[in-house]
Amino acid sequence: MPPAEGETRVQVSIRLRPRVAALDEEEGGGDGERIVVEGSRCVFRQHAFQFANVFGAAATNEQVYAAHRVAVADVLRGFDCTLLAYGATGSGKTHTMMGAADGSEPGAVPLAADTLFDEILARHDDSTSFSISLAVLEILEERCFDLLHDRATVVLRSGAPAGSKGGALHFHGLEEVQVRSKEQLVAEIERGKRARTQGETYRHGCSSRAHTVVRLRVEAARLSLSDLSSGVLTLVDLAGSEAATLNRERQRVSEGIAINKSLHWLKAVVHALAAHKPVLHFRNSAITRLLQPSLAGQAVVAVLVTV
Repeated sequence: MPPAEGETRVQVSIRLRPRVAALDEEEGGGDGERIVVEGSRCVFRQHAFQFANVFGAAATNEQVYAAHRVAVADVLRGFDCTLLAYGATGSGKTHTMMGAADGSEPGAVPLAADTLFDEILARHDDSTSFSISLAVLEILEERCFDLLHDRATVVLRSGAPAGSKGGALHFHGLEEVQVRSKEQLVAEIERGKRARTQGETYRHGCSSRAHTVVRLRVEAARLSLSDLSSGVLTLVDLAGSEAATLNRERQRVSEGIAINKSLHWLKAVVHALAAHKPVLHFRNSAITRLLQPSLAGQAVVAVLVTV
């Protein structure tokens, strides 16, 4: 069900990764530290937490995505949907969003591409035409880059110019790519992934050190009514939080501080939206500014916590 007019609906789900011996030993994961699943609740250290969905270690990416498929399809009706993967380094965010590294199991991003084009095909008629514009961005230490155009710098400016579809925010320097098939969409996203900034961390041999944002703007034009609707699907693979003391390199420490600060402000925004309170922190970090047009207003925000 789409959100009511002017409403931002927030859903929080949790995904438990299979236990990994090396990480469990590092994290001190004895029996007393384990998460106990009770239906849609998780119990950890005698505290119970309620979630919209709880996905156990045996859950597949397809099962995780299926819980959010309807919200993705509603983008074609002019609604905004944002799916965020949040968790510590090595907890399975990129696997969930992008899929298995060997291509054996697609993640939420390629599955969403399937949904959009399948829905467009199902709704196709002579009176309505659809167009999809893609951008793949990276936020590294509060700077924003266009991963589809040689990592060009993108400046976020308030107040979109006349005729733009960016709402109250203009992505200065960003070039969207028009995509006409799911194959082209997946190929462009893969090209963007290869341009991401990665580095070794204490917890994970090769980890993304920046937030990756896949932004799909879908326009539907009803020719007989001269009517144009626009929805935005935003898929975010957030950089993992990690204690600064675990990194020995100065650059990694600097990246870690920037990551943790931005995650702090993003959590503040999501908490305010979930409580239906005024949001005061959109301008406090690049990730919250970038997401503001998709988080405010008539929108669905799905947070997937990976642990």
